[in-house]
Amino acid sequence: MCANYESAVRDERFLQRMSPSSPLGYIREAEVYIQQGKPQRVIDVCKQALGLVDNKDAHYATLQRIREDAEQRQNIRIDFISKLAFDIVTTSLIPLIMPRCALEAWEPQPKLNVSKRWHDRIAQSSGGLKFNIDSDYDDGCPQVARLAQYTKTLQIGIYSTETWVCDLLLENNFCSLRELCIYQYWNREDDQFLSALKSISTTLTDLYISLQPSH
Repeated sequence: MCANYESAVRDERFLQRMSPSSPLGYIREAEVYIQQGKPQRVIDVCKQALGLVDNKDAHYATLQRIREDAEQRQNIRIDFISKLAFDIVTTSLIPLIMPRCALEAWEPQPKLNVSKRWHDRIAQSSGGLKFNIDSDYDDGCPQVARLAQYTKTLQIGIYSTETWVCDLLLENNFCSLRELCIYQYWNREDDQFLSALKSISTTLTDLYISLQPSH
């Protein structure tokens, strides 16, 4: 069966080389990948075709539809968590895939992007998420902000410029935050920092801030 798919792809690519602006070879190649369950390949083929085929061609809309269908299939995430016993998820599955150390905020965490139920199970299993933001130049704040309500521990390496820590705490719902650590606090410009700390005071149990001397 695999050989048949490969042969079909070769045939359709030959048609594409013979007539680059014809949509038929691209559509047939996309159909092969649909049968194989490879939505990203479908998207790539259609994207290439849409850049070569005349938009007035009768099959141009077909290429658009095939690409849109593939994008929808690629974005589907199956939430099987609600089908499993709670104790299996919290005592076996989550400890297996979640590290014990802090998650690097800048690093995408696809295993967290399943569903709200999945977030809830992780929080119930581990008590919450632990994130590490290295410095002012770490671009991990969007991910931390999105998962703020599930975050138990926030570790910040260096806070020296602008008001990004203050903004992060004030603009997001850190309703589960228990620990905040700032290992090097150099910032003397953030006059809202005390207000930011007050916003998390009802849940915070551990606070560590190492004040560094002013330059």
